[in-house]
This record gives sequence, structure tokens and C-alpha cells, in this order.
Amino acid sequence: MKKQISAVLIAASLSPLACFAQTQGVGPTRAQVQSELARLESVGYRPVSEEFNYPQPIQDAEANVAALDQHKASYSSVPSATQNPGQSASSAR
Repeated sequence: MKKQISAVLIAASLSPLACFAQTQGVGPTRAQVQSELARLESVGYRPVSEEFNYPQPIQDAEANVAALDQHKASYSSVPSATQNPGQSASSAR
């Protein structure tokens, strides 16, 4: 009987800690996970495959996504010298 009471008291004292631990590290939302999976699949990653060397395919896909992001960023940079589209370079001075 004493063992049961002490087990209940221990469980009751630890339950607030478990609830606190769950609220600390709020992870990504479901939409964020689905978006990331779609991006990985767009560069060739297949989560359901017959390969048993798990880390390598996902690491390759993540590297491909990072390279794609870097490539897109290099083309979307804003030029340092801007001018109005209707204005010639000589009249911009």
C-alpha cells in the first residue's frame, strides 16, 4: 500500500514537469513540414524508397535545396546602381 501511495505521489509531482517540457520547444507547424517535404521531393528525394542507407538520400536532397536557394538568391540580388526605367543613363545625372 505504501508503495502505491509513494508511486502516485512521485507521478503527481513529476507531471507538471512533463507539461512544462512540452511547451518549451515548439517545433515547426504542419504546413511548414509539408512545405519542406515538397521542396525536398522537388529535387528528387523520395521518402518511401527501397534504400536502407537513410541519411545519405535526405542529406543529398537538402544539399540540392540549399544549392537551389543559393542559385535563386544570386539572380534576385538588386543592382547597386538603379535608374528609372524611362530615363536614359545620360539624363539620370
